[in-house]
Amino acid sequence: MTESERQPTGLEDSAVSDPSKAAQTVTLGKRKQMVVVEKTLQCDVFAGYSEESGNARYDQTFQRDIVAFYKLGHFVHATAATSRGVPVPIGKDAASAKQSDYDTERLKREEAKSAAKKKEAEAKA
Repeated sequence: MTESERQPTGLEDSAVSDPSKAAQTVTLGKRKQMVVVEKTLQCDVFAGYSEESGNARYDQTFQRDIVAFYKLGHFVHATAATSRGVPVPIGKDAASAKQSDYDTERLKREEAKSAAKKKEAEAKA
């Protein structure tokens, strides 16, 4: 053990009646380090709503649409679809895929609401 690994307590020269209570030199241990790499994973959550919910055919069609979304970038059977706030195209192939009428109307309603809120904020200021 080297001297750099030993650290005095400062009480080595003090007199004590019981030798077991005498100040002792503290030995420093080697620190073990572990490199941890953290990676943030992004998860896609799919939710489907239908009057046919619970129907096996509906469930399988929904699963096929998820596969199509990952492979082709658009849905095939969905009525309306949004991913992270952006409408996802729907169609049989990439050329015919477009956003649904429902999503178009929804975006218009959201824009009207945000414009009204902005106008209210400007009126208060």
